[in-house]
Amino acid sequence: MSNRIMHQVATRWIAAIFAGVWGVVGLPAGAASIVVGPGINNGDFNDDVSATDSRNFSVTPSWWNLGTGAQTEEATRSNQDYDGTRNAVIYSNPSRRHALNTGHDIAQGDIFSVSYVWRDAFNFDDDQDRINVRLFVTDNNLIGGTQTTMENFYSGYSTADSTYEVFSGFYSKPVAGEFVGKRLFVAVEIDDGNGDGNDFARFDNLIVLANQTIAGTLIGPGVYNGDFNEDTSGDNSRSFGLTPSWQNIGTGYDQDAEATRNDSTYDGTRNAVLFSSPDRIHALNPGYEIQQYDTFMINYAWRDGQDFDDAQDEVEVTLYITDNGLIGGTPTELASFRSGLSTQNAAWQLASGTTDPASAAFDGENLFVRIHIYDPNGDANDFARLDNFTLVVNPNLVMIPAFGVVALVVLVSGLVGCGVWRLRHRSPVV
Repeated sequence: MSNRIMHQVATRWIAAIFAGVWGVVGLPAGAASIVVGPGINNGDFNDDVSATDSRNFSVTPSWWNLGTGAQTEEATRSNQDYDGTRNAVIYSNPSRRHALNTGHDIAQGDIFSVSYVWRDAFNFDDDQDRINVRLFVTDNNLIGGTQTTMENFYSGYSTADSTYEVFSGFYSKPVAGEFVGKRLFVAVEIDDGNGDGNDFARFDNLIVLANQTIAGTLIGPGVYNGDFNEDTSGDNSRSFGLTPSWQNIGTGYDQDAEATRNDSTYDGTRNAVLFSSPDRIHALNPGYEIQQYDTFMINYAWRDGQDFDDAQDEVEVTLYITDNGLIGGTPTELASFRSGLSTQNAAWQLASGTTDPASAAFDGENLFVRIHIYDPNGDANDFARLDNFTLVVNPNLVMIPAFGVVALVVLVSGLVGCGVWRLRHRSPVV
């Protein structure tokens, strides 16, 4: 089954669950809720069932033009579709700004995630333009009031011309302070890098979740370069400076040090070169703020390399926080995992581990990952290889076999493993 078909099935299943189940029994208090989605505030733009191709804002349920133009501006079309249905026409000109009132009043601790599909269209500059889904409030709780932006969720730049791309699992930090009690509004805009105001894009299947426990992939293939394949160079040896997401936090922070190679492979692709010297330590910031009781699961493939002492050395993965919230700050360990000793010389092996729930001391702290070689004899001259690293938050929630909103959120997040929806995060501060 193709990714597109699986995404369609998942999206429609979500709509069916909420229409057929929660429409009768209501949402449990404190559970996740879909505030925008298929059949909910017209997140898929299909509440307008007209056969006419081009439709304006005045006949598009839930959506409003907050631009300088009238409600007769074009809002949707049925061509250039993602799944055979109507989609939004996003325009960078200030005359047109898609927006809606979610009907959700923000509560203390709310966490919002945003999922959608989009593609470039006429005049869209793939190198400078991107979609922005913006959550905002207003001074008077009306959609036309004076706005304060709560969170921006940028799509990233187009990687395939005239092709829909899927983004999911962006989430904001828990809401507090000035936003509590305010009505939540959503805007869909083009972040117009060159400011020409003449770019078009298409947009569909918006889902906004509120107040959910986060569960899903933080690092993995296609997510923060967990498989090291975002560097597509044909060169063998590549430095940290040329390796997306990863950096060297070893002594001296030398980003010219070797980070990956494309030989001695696990699956025919690039992999990380680990070295026991304190000058080279692989590290990554997944842009995630820990919540109390979070659990984390890691998985990876590894093998011994040159001078690796199979009787003593191990690969060590450490999850940690720092005193200043930066990747190179003074660390405090959340959990550490060792691979176990090598059981087969020069052969790839698998390793995994799961943490205990995070204590209150880690709540709200930025999570970081460090990968190094545990070197008991201290010779600092051991090599190993590592590939296909994954880090999952709250993997236990995936096992909940019940109809419920948490199970629904887990289903959405679990589809990451199928390549259907990729989790993305706020840009980390390093």
